[in-house]
Amino acid sequence: MRYRFAALLLLLISSSCSVNQALWDPNAFAPRTPYSYYFPPKTGSETKEITRPELPPSDHPLSLGEIIDITLRNTPATTLSWAAAKKAAAAYGSSQAPFFPDIEGVGTYTRAKIPALVNDTVATSLSTTATPQLQLAYTLLDFGQRRATSEAARYSLYFADWSHNRVLQAVVKTVSNDYYFYLFQRHLMSSIEADIETAQTTLNAALAEKMSGVKDISDVLQAKTLLLQTQLNSAAQKKLLQIAFSTLLKDMGIPSDASLSFEELPEHTETDILLKSVDELIADALILRPDLRAQEALVQEKESRISLAYTQFFPALTTQLNYGRTYFQGGLHDKNDWTALFSLSIPLFSGFSTVNAVKEAKAAKESALAALRQNELSITAEITISHTDVVQSKETIAFAREFLDSANDQYEVSLRKYRAGLGTIIDVVSAQSSLSDARSRLAAAEQGWYTALANLVYAAGYYTFKPEEALQ
Repeated sequence: MRYRFAALLLLLISSSCSVNQALWDPNAFAPRTPYSYYFPPKTGSETKEITRPELPPSDHPLSLGEIIDITLRNTPATTLSWAAAKKAAAAYGSSQAPFFPDIEGVGTYTRAKIPALVNDTVATSLSTTATPQLQLAYTLLDFGQRRATSEAARYSLYFADWSHNRVLQAVVKTVSNDYYFYLFQRHLMSSIEADIETAQTTLNAALAEKMSGVKDISDVLQAKTLLLQTQLNSAAQKKLLQIAFSTLLKDMGIPSDASLSFEELPEHTETDILLKSVDELIADALILRPDLRAQEALVQEKESRISLAYTQFFPALTTQLNYGRTYFQGGLHDKNDWTALFSLSIPLFSGFSTVNAVKEAKAAKESALAALRQNELSITAEITISHTDVVQSKETIAFAREFLDSANDQYEVSLRKYRAGLGTIIDVVSAQSSLSDARSRLAAAEQGWYTALANLVYAAGYYTFKPEEALQ
């Protein structure tokens, strides 16, 4: 008997889960001292690799459409919102279960050795009993509690679905802005390279004038100083360009050390589009914005929660049926047994919790309605501001182009006058600085145009990757 007990104890210990060193030395799983780091125990393989999705070759410049496609397939943001939607869908499915009866099969098998005192002698007997049973439980009447619960779950599902749609739009907006910002940084890099060439031209002119004895060393120093300053700007811009590239890859859901190339923007930015009015865009947004639809679903869910709270005032009628058979030793049985139970639950007093639950549900609906109203106001503000940004960006590009042409002409004239001995190095350097500023402003204006379009599409809730088509 002792050996059997020991064997049973060993079996129980070996079958238990997570029994390890923590049983006798729990401090081994904590930092050794107050100033020590915690290092987990080695598991045999300490090498980890970053998940790398399949990407096109680096010599294939990606268009914005391809960038968005890669992003939607790889970014964790859409996976999270999709998982939330699936979780809400499963919860809605579970809310349908109370409309059906719960059916359960239950079986017991008992083998017992029973002692008894017979004529001052302890006698034992063996007894065997088996009782298979089928149990059924069902709510016959609950005055709408199941329906209200299911309705609330359904609108919660709609909220998750519409929220997922908005996440998709947010991802498209983010990666589009990242793309435009990266190209803006590249454009700035090209502008600074052009500035270096201009500064070198200025320095060469100053050196030529010094060699001819017309000008002194001060002109050369001024020109050289500006060249060095531009070269420093180039070094700083390379860092900003790398940061923009890494940010774009991160938001695409791929490692930032991946090797990819991207298409450039059109050489001439086309801004002649017939833009919809603010009122038209707001009307579209009130229908298309997923976050607004999600907030409307949330209001409906809170309305269902109010109905559910009211059902707690009413009785509930349930039934439970048991059907089975009991087998005894020797093959004997009771020729079936059954039990039918009907239960009526009538709420009488619950410490005002039911009343307060109704008040809480009503307050939650009021809060959801206020949030819905706030969302509507935010939509009108976003569209108005974004529409203004697009209009102003169009004007800014036109002015920036004129500014660049004028600055370029001014530099050419200043340089020719300087070489002819009619101007000073200060005039040339000033014109050179204006030319550098004009190049940067044009790059910023083009980036602002594309970003404003993407933001307006996002504000209106359009399901498209081509802003110019949706906004006309």
